[in-house]
Amino acid sequence: MENTFLRDAQGKPFMPIGLQAHNSSTGTALIKKAVRAVKLYGGNCLETPVYWYRIEPEMDCYDFSMVKDVIEEAREAGLHLILLWFGTSKNGHPNYVPEYIKLQPDIYRLAQGPDGAPVPSLSVHCRETLERDKKVFGRFMEFLKEADGESRTVLAVQIENEMGYANTDMDYSAEARRDYEKPVPGALAGVGLDFYRRPDPADESCYSHLHSRQSGQLNFLSVEEGHFENGEWVTELVRNGDETNFSHYVLDGQLIRIRLNPNTGMSAESKTPLQATGHQACSAAEQRGI
Repeated sequence: MENTFLRDAQGKPFMPIGLQAHNSSTGTALIKKAVRAVKLYGGNCLETPVYWYRIEPEMDCYDFSMVKDVIEEAREAGLHLILLWFGTSKNGHPNYVPEYIKLQPDIYRLAQGPDGAPVPSLSVHCRETLERDKKVFGRFMEFLKEADGESRTVLAVQIENEMGYANTDMDYSAEARRDYEKPVPGALAGVGLDFYRRPDPADESCYSHLHSRQSGQLNFLSVEEGHFENGEWVTELVRNGDETNFSHYVLDGQLIRIRLNPNTGMSAESKTPLQATGHQACSAAEQRGI
């Protein structure tokens, strides 16, 4: 199966085979160990993060030396890079944002839990945080084009990392509630999440079996693992793609709360939960300005 998603500098399809560096490796001696590990492994690509606080240590003061160094390190080793942008969110936490963001919670708001207390996560409903993240990320991408536009050492950039909240299923602030009560943005109309389905016993394909619910139902994300026994599918493990037990979703302007289940959904016409079990909210998409 030919990969056409990633391409090298000559425009040829490129299949990345490699390893991922530790969260805080970039800019330290650990990156050399990661590069060496990829070479010993026989890989051709290293995935490693870059950090907002290192690129913008002070407001509107930029330093791309860390990015330049990791590109040169990989290039000298004959490797490609996939860079992860650790900005507003790193697994739902603001560990890698600059100090000026952390020290001004009145401007760059934290999310609130159900009791109204702040949680250690920046609210994705805060326009000020979004604008700062967008600005520095844009400068970062401009630098990549200038420093690596021809060599194409960098294959791709992941924007943010595991958006979410710590110790709460959603932001319960008044600003967030207003956003939740709005209809789903028009740009997301018809967008469906895929989930793994039970394969056909006669299907010998080794590739993942994907199926998307887009007709008359909200879309749920889950992975079902198991095996066939006497022609019948036996489920061994169901893993939720949603990392929270509950989420909020807006349907026709009405707020509903459901849980995640791989085999059931919610009728978009009747709005009746069918053993209902959860849906990913749109807050991450709204934060990116979709």
